[in-house]
Amino acid sequence: IMSGVTYFNITSEMRHNLSNIVEMVLQLMGSELPVQLSVDQAYSDLGYNASGKKLAYHGWQAKFTDIKEILSSTIEWYNENPIVIDSIPSGRLRP
Repeated sequence: IMSGVTYFNITSEMRHNLSNIVEMVLQLMGSELPVQLSVDQAYSDLGYNASGKKLAYHGWQAKFTDIKEILSSTIEWYNENPIVIDSIPSGRLRP
């Protein structure tokens, strides 16, 4: 326990499955890499019930609400800051 520190669960309350997000990211990056879906395991999480109510209570709200806008913004940031990806030895974040 850290005295005087408040933790917030930041969430947009949006729900999207991972395979759709992967497909959107690849499309936005102009990649034609194939996506191989795996079979869901019985113990896989189907979702998380994250809530941003505590943060909203303090006046915070999401800047972006459209998933494609969020992903585009993130991809743009990485393109403008290539040193982040280039510093990864394997370079495996490039499509």
